[in-house]
Amino acid sequence: MRTGRFFGCLLCIKLDPSSVTLNKTTLTLEPGKTETLTATVLPSDASDKTVTWTSSNTSAATVSDGTVTAIAPGTATITATTVNGKTATCDVTVTAPASAPEVPAVSLSNNENGLTASWNKVDNAKSYVVFYKASSDSDWTKATTTDTSYTITEAQSGKLYYVKARSVGANNVQSSSSPTKSLTFLERTTVSSLAFSNDVVNAKWGKVSGATKYRIYYKESTALTWSAKTTSSLTQTIKNVAKGKVYNVRFCAVCDAGGGPLTPVQSIAVIDAPEVTAKISSNKTGIYTTWKGVTGADKYVVYYRKSGDSGWTTHETANLTYTLKNLTSGSIYQIKVAAMKEGSIGPFSDTQSVVFT
Repeated sequence: MRTGRFFGCLLCIKLDPSSVTLNKTTLTLEPGKTETLTATVLPSDASDKTVTWTSSNTSAATVSDGTVTAIAPGTATITATTVNGKTATCDVTVTAPASAPEVPAVSLSNNENGLTASWNKVDNAKSYVVFYKASSDSDWTKATTTDTSYTITEAQSGKLYYVKARSVGANNVQSSSSPTKSLTFLERTTVSSLAFSNDVVNAKWGKVSGATKYRIYYKESTALTWSAKTTSSLTQTIKNVAKGKVYNVRFCAVCDAGGGPLTPVQSIAVIDAPEVTAKISSNKTGIYTTWKGVTGADKYVVYYRKSGDSGWTTHETANLTYTLKNLTSGSIYQIKVAAMKEGSIGPFSDTQSVVFT
């Protein structure tokens, strides 16, 4: 409304507010959080643009000069009132603060890919934060994952690692850190040789950095349980093995903090080497090779090559004879035979050398 009076030549006009609006009409806050509302009074040249702020429920939310403060879960209507009674409102909902998810229970293990931290799935967790470092490091490395495990692929064999983790819930609220776990990473050893001779199985494997001992597990292929031996050397002899059987064997490096990953299972046939005889065939067209049957064998493999060659040619057979053909006259040929059991090869016979003429 415009009003005025003449005082000589001066006309005084008073302009009242016609409306008021707020920049937000709804708010959702957690207790302790704040948000500032802005009131716009029209017309822009109103004589008095002052607004008064009030809250319908100060137990839920209060307001001061447009700044809304959430107090406790509940609802409140924030009202801005002009000097002439025009109003604008904002509905405020105060929600209970997001609760932190449970702390994950972390365990550590070594595998062929690195040192792995695993934990239980935490209800209401949308992701997990993993912190880790080597004992020689001062700073923690941070990684985020949605899985229930994380593998430190850059782990170095023989180094001690520390690991802890947190769950991340709604609104990125994190749990406390889990207790710090530690484990020395040991890489997987490599098997150098696995052979049967003189009624025992002899195993050899490669050295692993950080390992103080090594453990060999073995069993007859049809058995349910494994036997184990621990040694500080890189060799182990398995005695009291039964002839004609196939044994499964696997290895791992060990230190005071635990064991490294197991090697894949390897199988060995506990059978004798055949007794082989090789000579030029009666029709002079090849080298006739024969051997005695081996108890427990289900087939045989013949290895042969021309002397001086690096590689061997092989032939599997269930028979007790084999004739080498298409040979070069005047050349020396080497032949050896091994018995097989369920796909596993036993020890080789002595190598026979024959001049083909």
